[in-house]
Amino acid sequence: MAIPNSVIRDVRIFDGERVIDADSVVLTDGRIADVGRGLLGPDGAEVIDGSGRTLLPGLIDAHTHTPPDFPAQKRRCARLWHSA
Repeated sequence: MAIPNSVIRDVRIFDGERVIDADSVVLTDGRIADVGRGLLGPDGAEVIDGSGRTLLPGLIDAHTHTPPDFPAQKRRCARLWHSA
């Protein structure tokens, strides 16, 4: 199955260690092609609204444990698209 070219916009991006200074991820042929701010993606790309969500690009089946005293903001960053 072909994965359409896409750009995920206005999303919080967590790289496994920290939230990075970017808000867009461009996917081309099913792979991450670019990460940055305000990216448009290739012509005809599907635009996905990531507002209020956190993306963990490249982390598949990620699993994390956070202690009860872990700050709430960091706990939110560790979630992967839990809310719809």
